Amino acid sequence: MSLVLCSLSNDLPWKLCDLKMVHVFRSEGNQYSKPTTLGYYRAPDDWEFPLDMVESFQSFIKYNNRTAGNGMHIFHYIMQLERPLSVLAHVDFCTSRGTLSRLMCHDDFTLLATRYRNCIYMKTLSSSKYPVKESSCLFKLRQYLYVDEPGDVPNVNTCVDLNKQNIGTFTAKLGKFRLLYTAEVFGVQNTEPLGDLGDPEVLKKCRLSAVRLYPHFAPHWRRNYRMKRWLISAYLAGIEEMPFAPTKGGMVLKPISVLNVRSAIKEQSWSLSESCQTLHMLLTEITKAMVNIDCPHTTFIFNLRANLVTYKRVYGKSEKSFLVDRYVKFLSGLE
Repeated sequence: MSLVLCSLSNDLPWKLCDLKMVHVFRSEGNQYSKPTTLGYYRAPDDWEFPLDMVESFQSFIKYNNRTAGNGMHIFHYIMQLERPLSVLAHVDFCTSRGTLSRLMCHDDFTLLATRYRNCIYMKTLSSSKYPVKESSCLFKLRQYLYVDEPGDVPNVNTCVDLNKQNIGTFTAKLGKFRLLYTAEVFGVQNTEPLGDLGDPEVLKKCRLSAVRLYPHFAPHWRRNYRMKRWLISAYLAGIEEMPFAPTKGGMVLKPISVLNVRSAIKEQSWSLSESCQTLHMLLTEITKAMVNIDCPHTTFIFNLRANLVTYKRVYGKSEKSFLVDRYVKFLSGLE
C-alpha cells in the first residue's frame, strides 16, 4: 500500500516540547551499567595540535554488533523501570534519535515498525556498510576532548573501544505524540562535577555536548549537506553548544569552533519547524496504517521515497521481527 504525503502548511511553529533526558546508562556490548562519568569537554591547548586521529587505528576495538543499538537500547531502559506499563501508557513511539533524525531530514530509507500494547516501536532497516574509520576517528577525538573530571588531563594512550558508549534515554512531546528514544551521549559542557548520574535532579543539570568532524577544505562547512543531520541530532538531545573540528589527513587542526546550536539552525536554508512538522506528519501516517494491529511479531516495512511512502505488512514472527523475545516475554507478563 502507499501513502502520498501532503504539502506542509504554514501554521504555528512546530517544535519539541517537554524534552528531557530521563536516564543514562553505560553500554559495553550486551552489558549495561550506571556510568561514573559522562565526560567533561575541555578545549585542547595550542601546543597539542594537530591531534592524531588515526594513530594505532589497527588496534582499535571495532563494533562487535553495530546494529544492536539501532533503536533497541530502549528495551533495557523499559525493563529496568519500577512501573513500565504506567510509563508506556503515555508513550506513542519508542525508537532511537537516529531514526527520528532521518524522518525529520526526510531521507530516503526503509523503516521497520511494530505495534505492541498500544505503543509503536520503530527502527531503521540496518545497512551492512558503516563508515568504520570515520566513526573510529570520532571516538579517538573524544579521548582528546572529554575527560573524566573537570580539569583532568586526557588519556589518549588507552585503546579506543567502539563498543563502550554512554546511552541517554530521552522523552519529548511533538504535537499529539509522546516520544521515548535513546541516543548516544558524547559528553557534557559542565565545568563542575555533576554527581550521581542515577539521580534525576543531576540529569537535569547536564549540558550535553557532541563533537563533529568536517574536512578542512570545506569553506562553507557551516551550511554543508551534513549540517542538517548534525543539528537536528543535537536538537533532539537538547544540546545547546557543539564543537566542530577541521580534519586533514587524519589530523585535527585548529581552531576547533564551538557553535551555538540554536543560532546555527537559524543560519540554515531549511526550517526546523518544517522538519518537526514533517516528522509529525509521518508519525501520523504510520499510526493510521497500524491502528488495527497489536502484535509483537508482525512488522510493517515502510519505504520512504520523496513524497511517497509505501508499506507492506509481514504477519507473525519473521526475520523482520525485531522486538527481542525477552522483552516481549517481559511485557506480556505485566498487568
